[in-house]
Amino acid sequence: MSKLTLDAETLAKLNGLSKPTEIYDEQGQLVAVMLSPRAYRALRGPSAYGPFTEEELDRAAQQTGPGRLLEDILADLRAGR
Repeated sequence: MSKLTLDAETLAKLNGLSKPTEIYDEQGQLVAVMLSPRAYRALRGPSAYGPFTEEELDRAAQQTGPGRLLEDILADLRAGR
């Protein structure tokens, strides 16, 4: 899959998409269709984001804060916590 990095102005125009959005060039030619992450997962099926349910993905998206360092998580797992 190819990747495209958007400048801040374009990204601001696209943030918050909740339904598929067609993107056209200046000549009026369709160049892409943007899907929300939820619509993309539905289109790709369960394998698009691994073994996670919609609820788990939604809950993860709502979390705020710095999270935990991987080394701390691994230390807890090694200690049986």
